[in-house]
Amino acid sequence: MIKNYLLIAYRNFLRNKKYFLINVLGFSFGITACLLIFTFIYTETSTYDRSFSDSKSIYRVVSTAMQEGNETRYPYTIGNLGTMAQEKLSGITSFFRVHHYGNLELKYKDYKSSALNIQYVDSTFFDILDYPIDNAGLATDLLAPFSVILSKQTASKIFGTEDPYLKIVEIDGLNYTVKGIIDTKKYKSHFQFDLLVSMTSVIRPDYNIIELEGIHFQPILS
Repeated sequence: MIKNYLLIAYRNFLRNKKYFLINVLGFSFGITACLLIFTFIYTETSTYDRSFSDSKSIYRVVSTAMQEGNETRYPYTIGNLGTMAQEKLSGITSFFRVHHYGNLELKYKDYKSSALNIQYVDSTFFDILDYPIDNAGLATDLLAPFSVILSKQTASKIFGTEDPYLKIVEIDGLNYTVKGIIDTKKYKSHFQFDLLVSMTSVIRPDYNIIELEGIHFQPILS
């Protein structure tokens, strides 16, 4: 029976080649479009920010403002909101802040760039987003001022085949020590970065970025 169906299909193809090709191409394009749409929706809803062990307990805090009767949301808050929330609300086990400090220039030997995505984060960053660091055990080095952790791709751009560990890079005129490398390609996340810089670099007794007006942070709660 199948042989007869194939024979009939072949005869129809010979008699109506253009019509047959239009049907086949239309069917193919339709299936391809459906698969692409399904893949996109699945990727956006089921894979982003799901690689972290406590992904269901991680929340990003936003600010809401009313402007001329319209509600607008911003992914930024004041610098001490995380501490205040942890003190006054139950169930918050940890938090970290993220601060993007503009287009800072990074230098290392002949390498120079102002296009890197540099994010300042608290040392609790790895307590919530458990990225694996190549040199395991040094995640706590984000406690120290002037420490940086690089993405694997960024480390390759800056250092080439050199070992980047404990190398000194200059960011905005200040020296920072490389304490670790992360392969970010293994994780699909809305939070993107080339370098993570210790928040203690900008919160020090002689300089506290929280006290500056117009400086905003993105708190992540767990």
